[in-house]
Amino acid sequence: MLAMAEMYVKGVSTREAESVMREFGIESLSSSQVSRAARLLDDELEAWRTRELGEIKYLILDAPYEKMRHGGIVRDAAVLSALGIGPDERRRVLGVSVALSEAEVHWRAFLESLQARGMRGVEYVVSDDHAGLRAARRAVLGGATWQRCHFHLARNGIHHSPNLAIRKRIGAELRAVWNAGTLAKAETALAELVTAYRDTAPKLAAWLEENVPVQMQALLRVRAGLRAELAGLERRLRDLAKEDAACRLMMTMPGVGPVVALTVKSAIDDPGRFQSSKDVGPWAGLTPGRYQSGEVDVVGAITRAGDVGLRTALYQAATVMMHRGKLSWLKAWGLQVARRRGTKRAVVAMARRIGVVLHRMWVDGTEFRLTRPDAPTCAAA
Repeated sequence: MLAMAEMYVKGVSTREAESVMREFGIESLSSSQVSRAARLLDDELEAWRTRELGEIKYLILDAPYEKMRHGGIVRDAAVLSALGIGPDERRRVLGVSVALSEAEVHWRAFLESLQARGMRGVEYVVSDDHAGLRAARRAVLGGATWQRCHFHLARNGIHHSPNLAIRKRIGAELRAVWNAGTLAKAETALAELVTAYRDTAPKLAAWLEENVPVQMQALLRVRAGLRAELAGLERRLRDLAKEDAACRLMMTMPGVGPVVALTVKSAIDDPGRFQSSKDVGPWAGLTPGRYQSGEVDVVGAITRAGDVGLRTALYQAATVMMHRGKLSWLKAWGLQVARRRGTKRAVVAMARRIGVVLHRMWVDGTEFRLTRPDAPTCAAA
């Protein structure tokens, strides 16, 4: 029944569905079976559409248009959708509603239905500047900061550009303004952009002065809050790593910071689970896959098995060590591999070896030594 329901959602034809079900020993599909599958979907959908929402800090609103049959006629319909980010920092779809247009009455009913399901605490709303959505947002979520969708704003900038050359570059120039670190830097970048187009594209320059500053201020204000929150999280991670003896040992290796050390510690948990430190590489999915059959012996890409977070952390540590880390026997080995096999393969090999060395340091309780008698020297590398 679940397989039938999935085929129903994906629009599989009855004939194709019957051919698939024959593989399961079902010779034909009756109308009652299809109805039961539809009811199963309806029950699941209703439970999802009426679930409690709770606190939502950031709300993203949009309405793509899709074809639908209404009154015997196929016409365009707006699919009102809302994505939310709560205190857990996870993004999820809050609700979807189909309407014949983006008129205020439709958006307002949709937003009020979200509030009726317990949505509260909205601080920041991202959407386009459609008149109906604007009016509904001000009526229902008037206390939240609003930011216009950058994609729609950049597209409007393209429409105000007088020639193809400006259309091609205006999007990147706007992103440079939005990505400025501070409001003062963003204002300076915007002023330079307006000045550059004052003579060649006066309408575009006037549009930039009128529309970009408000959106820029809203974005940078929220970004500053997020950076402050991130700085607090980083301080907590550093404190946790300093309090742990194993993490302190790992952080003596160049390129290994609190995040990498804590990731390795939490992923491996018990160093005694490996009989040999060399087992860490395959366990993290950093060894090449191999296909052997008769005389065929093919070595492929890494297996990517195991913990994705651990593999990512080791790869980041290897990248830092290869490009910015202190001179050490391990870095010298990685540079030699890079000369023979290329930088990308060398970083992967370095990530695998870092995992092995960190595990051995953890087991032996020893700090990382920059030099080793039997290892290549940095000068030779």
